[in-house]
Amino acid sequence: MIAQRAEMHDKELNANDAIETLLFQPDEVGEDVPEGNFYARARSLIGLSPLLSDRIDRIVLVHRLREVIAQIGFTRFEAAMPDIDGELSLDVCRAALDIEPTWVPAVENKGEGIFISFKKEAIENWLKQDAVQKRGRILYKGFDEWRNQRGLDPDKAKFPGLPYIMLPRNCE
Repeated sequence: MIAQRAEMHDKELNANDAIETLLFQPDEVGEDVPEGNFYARARSLIGLSPLLSDRIDRIVLVHRLREVIAQIGFTRFEAAMPDIDGELSLDVCRAALDIEPTWVPAVENKGEGIFISFKKEAIENWLKQDAVQKRGRILYKGFDEWRNQRGLDPDKAKFPGLPYIMLPRNCE
């Protein structure tokens, strides 16, 4: 399974595939060459302060990442919203760019970043904090109002949940 993910670095990845690649990759994925599309390596957790090592499961340094975004259509008033899995909502009617497009405008972004995976227990403990729960209720209420203003079905537009949102230590 890990070998399959390592081979995916030059293929099209959706959000879940990309996260799984970063979570379960061997210590290094891709080639560290200037013309490469993807190169990442795991950072050793040795030497992290206990505050961090008790909470962090994995750190991956992404040295090279290529992202291509293509415009396949447009909406007049409301953007198509991806769900928690990155899939676009089908409730928004998209107009095509052309009747039979032979090409679409696109942009290629190259960048880098850091992927941090937190331990499940650390997230569970964080979620139990009163300040986090208080802030979560405020965020959920705002999301609920946004969804109601747009007449979105609660089964299709769901609040992603607090584990997907990083809140500062002092939530006031």
